[in-house]
Amino acid sequence: MRERRIGNMWRGEISWKRKETEANGYEDEAAHAAVLVEDELQKNRETGADLRGNKRHCPNIYCTSLRASCTWKQQLSSISATVPAPPPIPPTNAELPAPSAVHCAFSELRTELRHTKASLASDVDKIRPLEDMIAEYDEIKTVVVALRNSIHALSLRTQPHSNMDQQIAKLKRDLIS
Repeated sequence: MRERRIGNMWRGEISWKRKETEANGYEDEAAHAAVLVEDELQKNRETGADLRGNKRHCPNIYCTSLRASCTWKQQLSSISATVPAPPPIPPTNAELPAPSAVHCAFSELRTELRHTKASLASDVDKIRPLEDMIAEYDEIKTVVVALRNSIHALSLRTQPHSNMDQQIAKLKRDLIS
């Protein structure tokens, strides 16, 4: 199963970088920024899911508050056909929520969501160059490690084996004597 791609990285890579940077105390600023943006994206997804969940319930709330729910009338008539229906209660001004207030709240949420999306898009645009810098940094790190290993191997080859030379000289002396 492939993970979702975010910018130049897969979600798993960002999660791995989060663990790595948390272990290092956020020494790598680009990785720390990626972690922060991932957290903001996750919060935005959760907020969006909450809003979608609330949006499904709003028509029911609106109908209930206006006492215009069709299912309520059907359930009432199916419970008992012999019981007379209660007289309709005229809604008072206190019971009626203004439809404009509901629409106003949704428009405020939409505006806030647009601002959040714009902010996230801006943050993603700022992070893309950082991802390229991280890739270059990783390449440089691998080259440095390879150079370090080569230098170490070279130093082992050119290092005088004085201990071994001394043992060979001692063996020669013992054989001659």
